[in-house]
Amino acid sequence: MAMAEARSRAAWDHTSNVMALVANCLARTKGKPPFQPRMFHPFLRRKPPALPLEKSEAFALMREVFVNDGSSNTDPSR
Repeated sequence: MAMAEARSRAAWDHTSNVMALVANCLARTKGKPPFQPRMFHPFLRRKPPALPLEKSEAFALMREVFVNDGSSNTDPSR
């Protein structure tokens, strides 16, 4: 299984470089950064990092979720 994944990654390394080259040749506009191969490589895509919370914001969020059962609405009919 590891050999198959390595081969697939190697193929995508090549393909993503070609895709970035073509995209930069055809769709390049002034003022925008060039396309990078990692933008097209499915094995290298990662979620953007979450914004860090301040300590007070983190405690308020935990209080909202765990103490208030996640409901910020104080409507007694719920």
